[in-house]
Amino acid sequence: MISSENYRAKEHYRSAGVAESYDDERFSTWYGRLAHRIESAALAQAARKYFSGSGRVLDIPCGTGRLFPVLLEAGLKVTGGDISDAMLAVAVKKFSGNPDVQFQKIDAEKMAFPDNTFDYVTSYRLMCHLPPAVRSRVLDEMVRVCRKIAVVNYHVAVPTPLYFFNRVFRPHTAITHPLKAADLKRELAARSDIEVLDMRPLSWFEQSSLLVVIKKRNG
Repeated sequence: MISSENYRAKEHYRSAGVAESYDDERFSTWYGRLAHRIESAALAQAARKYFSGSGRVLDIPCGTGRLFPVLLEAGLKVTGGDISDAMLAVAVKKFSGNPDVQFQKIDAEKMAFPDNTFDYVTSYRLMCHLPPAVRSRVLDEMVRVCRKIAVVNYHVAVPTPLYFFNRVFRPHTAITHPLKAADLKRELAARSDIEVLDMRPLSWFEQSSLLVVIKKRNG
């Protein structure tokens, strides 16, 4: 199901050209490689602390599967979900021989999974692209299909040197829908179905990129 509320990212990443060049354009330069290492390290740390070391995880949007190695190293069975057939095709080429990885085309606003299908949900570089109402619906769905913990990456407007560097030299990383950290805290605190276990910048280098660890409250 495709939402009637359109936003650029929902269509942009369906392009085969965008998908095939995604890793090279974003992660082949020194700062792209650094960003990838930082994101991978933060996810690995969260997995060690909050995941039990086994179970099923949904990574959405999985893109080209660049974070799968972290999840597989944690002992998880990975389902990669993405709305883009083109992105999924790139990921399938990388992981088609791995029995612990499967793929499914998914609209994050309305997932075709029963409640509590996955033990964990992970999501990087999605929420910053979403209008507020869509962002809320997507988190609803993540929490619904998750049984235990969701690790969700949010981007906030922080006037650091990196923030301005990205806007000038890496416009594809710029925050589409700016969100203040205080507003994010209020937004999450208003929900009765979750408990925020942790919220922190990925590193000193990525102060505008937050990793939020969310525990589902059952019942």
